[in-house]
Amino acid sequence: MKKKILIISHNYDVFSSKSNRQHITWVHDCCKDYEIDGWGPAGPKEHQFSSGPYGVPNLKSLMRKIDSFKPDFIYLTLRRRYDSWLPDMSSIKSIPKIFVEVDNLFYNRNDDWYDQFTHLYCRQPWWDKKLIHATDKDRKSDEFKLVMSNVKTWKNVPHFKWSIPESRIDILKTLGKVKRVGAFFVGRLHHKRNFYLARQSMAKRFKGKVDFVEAKGPAYWDMLYGAESLVCPAEHRFGGYVPQKLFEYVCSGARVFTNCDLERYGIKDVSDIVVRYNDWDQLDSFLEKSDSPDIEKIIDVMSEHTHRKRYEEIFVG
Repeated sequence: MKKKILIISHNYDVFSSKSNRQHITWVHDCCKDYEIDGWGPAGPKEHQFSSGPYGVPNLKSLMRKIDSFKPDFIYLTLRRRYDSWLPDMSSIKSIPKIFVEVDNLFYNRNDDWYDQFTHLYCRQPWWDKKLIHATDKDRKSDEFKLVMSNVKTWKNVPHFKWSIPESRIDILKTLGKVKRVGAFFVGRLHHKRNFYLARQSMAKRFKGKVDFVEAKGPAYWDMLYGAESLVCPAEHRFGGYVPQKLFEYVCSGARVFTNCDLERYGIKDVSDIVVRYNDWDQLDSFLEKSDSPDIEKIIDVMSEHTHRKRYEEIFVG
């Protein structure tokens, strides 16, 4: 019998095949292994995210959902989506409540809000201070100081790594010999909080060698599958990290260059299928090389990092 998972979410489209919300797309793959339903403040009645089309997301409503669905686990992620409406679930003792924090930069682990959960994980339990890329003004700001103090509180929280849909590996298996041209970074360059100043500096430094472009949806994947090389920098306003983008890049079949600390991140096997650079001068020299990646090895390694493999780690017992 499949275990049942109740997802508490502000979205009502998590089960849609068209949904591309990166924090919830694992549902599409894991529906094969679990019976999954949802509850939240709004949504079509058929998705049962509330007691009705305009149901109130209070504890009483949640308990009605639990009594009818009888889940083995309750799952939540991304705290900022819950702060205004999630009822306190501390009184629910009989069902494991799993929370995966994505925005731990902006929250303190010691906040009582997290005490309502049985199991707490985070996507990035540490940030490499050597790779902080911020202006002097940023470093002196109250927000910067608050974030640095928050980061320290998460270092002992279990790490829940990113993963990739099986469909991306399936596509890689069928690509065959495709014509690949150019070196790219595909993603966001600008953010209102100056997260990506390093990317902007890199775009200037590598002009003519690496194209830094923004793309979404199918255009994003088209660019990845057509690239000869992809650059995945780790620098961030608040330090070095490992983005989900690295997993997407690797599954494109392009050569991937990164300065992410893969061993500390717990994905040493991925270091065998990417090229790690220590600084921008070394990256410059690596870009001159034209050796092709081993697609079979990429498939073998990334098959251990699928959504289905990853979520087995937390839905146990």
